[in-house]
This record gives sequence, structure tokens and C-alpha cells, in this order.
Amino acid sequence: MINFVYAKDSAPTCSRKAIFNNKEILIDGYTGARGSGLNKIMRSNPKALKHLSIYQNANDIQTFNLLSGTISTTSLITGLLYTGDRDNKNNFILFGGIVALINFLTTKTIQFYNERELTLAIEEYNKTSVHQIRRLDVSTKKQNKPSIFINKNWSF
Repeated sequence: MINFVYAKDSAPTCSRKAIFNNKEILIDGYTGARGSGLNKIMRSNPKALKHLSIYQNANDIQTFNLLSGTISTTSLITGLLYTGDRDNKNNFILFGGIVALINFLTTKTIQFYNERELTLAIEEYNKTSVHQIRRLDVSTKKQNKPSIFINKNWSF
């Protein structure tokens, strides 16, 4: 007899959370826009709202991302379908890979430094408000990881 036991979170959410006025709120909200859950709360503080709007605008897809993604994809497809000289084929693939890598690294760097604007928005709001916003850090929150336990019983 083999018993399978599945351990997982019940109804996990992909959004970041914060505590506001003794209630758990979603920072990213249900609209999918990053930081949209804080818009209503920060309307009373123009400085915090300014930092939040900078954060939200920097998370939008930029022209650089679209252009470099298109160039890398076109170059990779051209390299894969090219039937001429092998050196040219390899150059197309190499160029497409390098552009894709630059696009990825640039985007991740911008996202990393953009999180500072969200932190500044929350800090600015907390300076002037009675009700504080406390971010729930994912790294400090204990999370159950999905796992499988297998049990084998032998009987003769």
C-alpha cells in the first residue's frame, strides 16, 4: 500500500501583501498593475502618491524592451532559418542571444532599483499618517512548500 500526501498552501496569492489599519491588503491589487492596491490609501499624501506613480510608470513596458525583444527574436529566428554560410548563421544567433541577455539584465536592474520608489512611497506615507503601512516581507514569512511524502508498508 502506498500513501501519497500532498502538502500545499490553501489558495496562495501571487501578490505582495501589507498590513494597513490592522487589515491585510494587497500591494499590487487585483488589476495586475504593480502598486495599485496602495493608490486609494495614498491619495491623501501627495508626496507618497508621487513616489508611487513613479514606481508604477517605471514598471510599464518601455520602448527599449519592445525594440530589443523584437530585434533579438528576429535575429534568433533568422539565424535558425538561415540556410547560407554557417558563420553568418552563428552570428545571427549570437547577436540575438546577446541582445536578449542585455534586455533581460537591463529590465531586471530597472525593476530592482524601482523597488526603492515603492519603499519611499510607503515611508513618506507613514511619516504623516496615523495608520501605518507595514510590508509583509516574503523572505521572513514562513511559507509551506509543496512536497510529496511517500509511505510504503510491507506485509507478508
